[in-house]
Amino acid sequence: AGLDSGVVLGDEPNAIPICRSLAHALAHAGSIPDYFIFGMAPASGMLSSHERGLVLEAMDLGMNIVNGLHEFLNDDPVFASASTAKNVEIIDIRKPRAKKDLRLFSGRIADVTCPRISVLGTDCAIGKRTTATILTRALNARGLNAVMVSTGQTGLIQGARYGVALDAVPSQFRRDHHRGARRAESSRILDLVLHPSRQLPRRRRAPTRTKKATSLRLRTDDNADALH
Repeated sequence: AGLDSGVVLGDEPNAIPICRSLAHALAHAGSIPDYFIFGMAPASGMLSSHERGLVLEAMDLGMNIVNGLHEFLNDDPVFASASTAKNVEIIDIRKPRAKKDLRLFSGRIADVTCPRISVLGTDCAIGKRTTATILTRALNARGLNAVMVSTGQTGLIQGARYGVALDAVPSQFRRDHHRGARRAESSRILDLVLHPSRQLPRRRRAPTRTKKATSLRLRTDDNADALH
């Protein structure tokens, strides 16, 4: 606690300190943020007893919760009750649509006529999403209308307008995850679509997946459609 997170991660100082507790973090911030992002990625995919208490403490202080875990807090009676009592919202980023709203692969990805770039990797936390984000910005800066379609919860938390947390979608429906690319093209004329992906593509099939997580941050209303 107290160290600069950029230095701890082996990079340049970024003036974002590591805090020992929620109270310590709020004291440093100087005010209570609107949203509390739970950005850890435990191997179990579930909150520990301590972490449950931390999230409930944030709710008690009036913060909405952005949850990137496979454990959907809206389905937990304790969190659902706290949400109602404190008039705060829980956003389960990974929660897929109801099965009646999911679709099988239709082949409509062929309607996307602009080039697609898949940023591939064989493991988590090796920079796929970061690379795709940097490439998208660089391409737009050079006059190419590029958009990133996120395939993981962190990209959605960080504001991606298109995408889905693919690892939470039942496998039968995953091939249609490129609907985000179709939605992107339907709203603007694109030169490029970038997909960060964890698994290498098989033959010419569309790639899948990405992953990563963040920590205490605010979400803007601008990103509401992506977060849902």
